[in-house]
Amino acid sequence: MSSFESIVLIYGSPTDIVHATLSFPVPSLFAFDLKSLENIVNLSPQLNESCLRRYFLILLQPITETIVHQFQSNHRIIKVYNKQNSIEQNLKESNQMINSFKQLTLDITNDIILFLTTEGEKQLKLERISLVKVYYQQARILKEWMMTFFKAEPCHILLISLNSTQENLDNTQQQLQTICENLGYNSLIIRQFHDYLPSNERHSSLLPYSKLLFNNENPEKICQMIQNLCSIRLYLYGNELKIPSEWSNLMIENEKELMDDEDNWTCFIENDLISNEIKWNFSFLFGKKWQFSRVTPLDLNQLNNDPRFVSALRRSFLTYSQRQIQVTADIFDWYEDCIKREDIKLEPKLKDQQIIMKSKRRSCRAKTIKNRCVFSNIYSFEYLTIDNEKSSSFTFIWLDELINDSTEQFKKIIEPFQWNFFNNISSCISFIEKQLRQKSNIFLIVSGKLGEELFLTTVFLMQQIFSVYIYCAQIEPNLKWSKTHVQIKGVYNNLNQLQRHIEKDYQQLQISSSDENNRRIYQNDNQLFNQLKDDESICTIGLTVYNKEQACLFWGNQRIIDTFLSMPHSIESRKDMMEEFRRIYENNEKILDEINLFDNSYDDLLDNSVVNEASIQWYTKAGFVSKTINQILRTNDIDRIFKFRHILTDIYQYLNLSYEQSYSSNSNVSNEIFYRGQFITNEEFDYLKQLRGSIISINTLLSTTKSMQIALMYAGKYLDNKDMVSIVFIIEKDSGVQTRPFANISHYSLFPDEEETLFSMGCIFKIGNIRKLAGEDNNNIWTVYLKLIQHNYHEINNIN
Repeated sequence: MSSFESIVLIYGSPTDIVHATLSFPVPSLFAFDLKSLENIVNLSPQLNESCLRRYFLILLQPITETIVHQFQSNHRIIKVYNKQNSIEQNLKESNQMINSFKQLTLDITNDIILFLTTEGEKQLKLERISLVKVYYQQARILKEWMMTFFKAEPCHILLISLNSTQENLDNTQQQLQTICENLGYNSLIIRQFHDYLPSNERHSSLLPYSKLLFNNENPEKICQMIQNLCSIRLYLYGNELKIPSEWSNLMIENEKELMDDEDNWTCFIENDLISNEIKWNFSFLFGKKWQFSRVTPLDLNQLNNDPRFVSALRRSFLTYSQRQIQVTADIFDWYEDCIKREDIKLEPKLKDQQIIMKSKRRSCRAKTIKNRCVFSNIYSFEYLTIDNEKSSSFTFIWLDELINDSTEQFKKIIEPFQWNFFNNISSCISFIEKQLRQKSNIFLIVSGKLGEELFLTTVFLMQQIFSVYIYCAQIEPNLKWSKTHVQIKGVYNNLNQLQRHIEKDYQQLQISSSDENNRRIYQNDNQLFNQLKDDESICTIGLTVYNKEQACLFWGNQRIIDTFLSMPHSIESRKDMMEEFRRIYENNEKILDEINLFDNSYDDLLDNSVVNEASIQWYTKAGFVSKTINQILRTNDIDRIFKFRHILTDIYQYLNLSYEQSYSSNSNVSNEIFYRGQFITNEEFDYLKQLRGSIISINTLLSTTKSMQIALMYAGKYLDNKDMVSIVFIIEKDSGVQTRPFANISHYSLFPDEEETLFSMGCIFKIGNIRKLAGEDNNNIWTVYLKLIQHNYHEINNIN
């Protein structure tokens, strides 16, 4: 069970650090140059460390904006404090350090308390009560330290505005300061009442726990505390017809005597020309709840001639420390009383029934994990070394409390790499950080419970991982929290499904990691929209829209497909295909090896079959053949399509033969439904919605499935990306409708249980309804209904 340690990290020259009068209740580290600062931040914890460091960084010296942003995005740095005169663009990103180092101490301590409290709340969701108590206890200790370090701040004179303007109040404060300095009181402290009120802005709190105090204590008692802090209170007249501040009303209502007690001296003053109507009716207008009726104001300019004021001013200096100690002690007592009455919750507590349920859930989880576990002794695994200077492009990690080995099939799909197994979060995080610094693409399998903890406590780190897969006994409990994280590709309790998904993602990433030319050919379908220029091919599946006024273009595209498919095989057509494959992947040795195997084995089955079944076998592999062919078909580039006429013809002939055998021999075939899941851009989706009711031709080979669940998996069911839309095409084929061929090819597929059905290029559909998929967990998935229609000019013209 890993936990976090809060550390204040200070960067600056030795001179800057010496002159910075900083005091913190947590450990501090110092960095005198940028290199040492980066070394501290990026230092990896040991594998056996259970306490991970989190830094609050103070920059006493300026550094470049780029490096500041790098620190702000580092998951180990909670906040960055810059020494500068103006606030940065975003206070959440970079906090302003004002001149007072005491203020900085207060800000950082509050931020650390907030961090500890937030981490405690996260652990509470995981029911790790022992760790919750540690975080809450640390937060409480810091709060108590703050109360000893930050005493209540008195003042000698407190100005309270009644019906005056802020401008008049500020002018009065300045003049009053001058009057008192002329009387010989140069160190006088004058405050305005609102200085004591909590603010959303970061400022020095004049009362310990001011926000806590104002949120939980009786306002009249708070006014009494402020009155005890400030022995001279001057209420300022103005010309407004109301007293806008309720706090000012409360303060004056709690005053009992005027100018009678030099240790508690109160009076009204005026520093503006007050209208007679307000001055002589002041008590009637505002003072109905006041405890005195004598409200005649003193002239501010004559205040220095009033012996009662001069005597009260002298006493305010003599009693300053006494008042500070007394009010601070009162707040301490109030705080302790709140704890005893449980008005303030310091530590979470589970009810007896919750504890019993927690114990049952743990037992149940241990049993289900044990039942599904097919792996050997957890302690037999030896961790792979992570000190190798050579960085790898792929890293495969498995985090589970009970799993420490994988099946042979799991090992085979990632060769020559190996699985790195961990049974605790802290050592796993250390390893992940090491791999990320080596710029490795990480595949992570994690159990449901540990996965939730990882994303709760180290969400920024998890966002750097390429793919995460949740492998658990119960799917439903892990769906709610996992679907909000785009890195999580799915939740599985079936090892075969998990294996297929990882193999597919790994092979796609291998392709996209090749040279820049290959990346353009093999980029993800969802990025294709940015490259297409033909509005009729805007969708990643590649389509042409039927327009009655320009029907010749639609049928011209169909004739081009027919022309390619009718071309005879020749040595030249086969040579063109192989040369084009090799040209595309000339810098990818691994795929070139596959192409050589493809070349050598392509005609092996030809002597024993009417059609070349090797074309389908190679197409169904999650490799270069299907990706390249469909990418080329999407471009509508006739010259490039021509070079692949050899395999396109073979695939079409196979589909046509299978189609005739299935449907000519069975005249009673009922209506059929097929599904295809994928995610597309918002622009593509908007375009699809505009095509509702239109007739389209899909120019690529179209892979579908008989299973809605498989389609949902390919639709990215748990995708959380506002720029993408998850969709499922629901394709309906009526019995008796003659269309271009399609066939079930699952017996050639690496994943036969997906029930893959392949539609040939040029199939014609009508777009029907487009609506959200029903179900609580499917709110982000849209369905697009397609209906296969007759491949006939007059039929389509009448439908349109």
